[in-house]
Formats: sequence, C-alpha cells, structure tokens
Amino acid sequence: MTRLLIFILLLIWFHVSEYLLARRFHPGEVDKSSWLLSVPYVTAMACGVLEYSFSPFLGQEVPEYFAVSLAWLGFVMMLGGEIIRKSAILTAGHNFTHKIATKRKPEHRLCTAGVYSVVRHPAYLGFVLFSAGSQIWLGNVCCTVAFMIITWRFMALRIRVEDALLYKFFGEEWLAWKKQVPFSGIPGVP
Repeated sequence: MTRLLIFILLLIWFHVSEYLLARRFHPGEVDKSSWLLSVPYVTAMACGVLEYSFSPFLGQEVPEYFAVSLAWLGFVMMLGGEIIRKSAILTAGHNFTHKIATKRKPEHRLCTAGVYSVVRHPAYLGFVLFSAGSQIWLGNVCCTVAFMIITWRFMALRIRVEDALLYKFFGEEWLAWKKQVPFSGIPGVP
C-alpha cells in the first residue's frame, strides 16, 4: 500500500506544480486544462491503479529482489522525469505553454540554454520518464508497456507538429539549434 500512496502523492505533486507554473508564467490563460487531467490520461492512470490492485490475482508476482530493483528504477525515473520537466518549464519561462503555440508572439524566443542545450524537447522527455516510471514503480507489466507505446506515439506526433512550427517561427536559428542538439528527447523521433 505504501507504493500506491507514494504514487498518488507524486501524481498530486506533478499536477499541482504544473498548474502553479502555468499560473505563474501565463496567469491570464490558466483554465481547467492547466491541470493536465484529460479523460484519456485519468483513464490511463486509473488503469494503472487497477492493475496494481489486481496484480496479485493476475499472476504478475515477481521475485522480491527483482521487484524492489524495478520499484527503485521506477521511482528514479519518476523523480528524474519530474526534475527534467520542471527544469524545462522554468528555463523556458513564458515561452513554455501546455498548448502548442500556432502563432509566434513578439516575445517568443527559441530556448537553447539549460536543459534545452542537451535535449530539444526536455519537457516531453520528462513526461515520458515520469509516466513510464510511475507504472514501473507500481510493478505494472501491462500498463508499463501500454504507457510507453501510447506516450511515444503521442509525443512523436506532437514533436513533429511543434518542430514544424518552430521552424516556421525561427527558421535558420531553429535549424542551427536542431543540428547542434539532434536528440529530440524521444528515442526514434528526429
């Protein structure tokens, strides 16, 4: 039960901090979507809790030493993902939004410092680590695989759309940065 409680507390921290950062950098644009609690996302997390709750009955038991090692791996992924994501948001400041900007505002700047000097989309990398890590932490086999596939597909599409818009907004500056920082943050997505 301790794992589930820690999972819930980290989930609460993730969403409250996302909302507070959105409110800090975009006070006039904050709405209920700033909590990042869409129906598909809440459904996925509920499936994770259900799998965790019923895994002893589904024959998903693994040896204790392996379960403990995996739990720590999941915890480190969650914590690391959260640190990477929040570092990305704080570095980008007003340039970071939960919704992809389709029009360039005069104050928009291409973020290339901090975590953006290593990964082009560190917030997405952080989210993938956090979500997959949450399921590894819980010991969920099915949801770990499902979360990895679904978040990869979602982020791959989102990165392609966002990169096209960043190129439109920043042109040669973006191309030079992409050449300097080739890792998008999601393996297999250029």
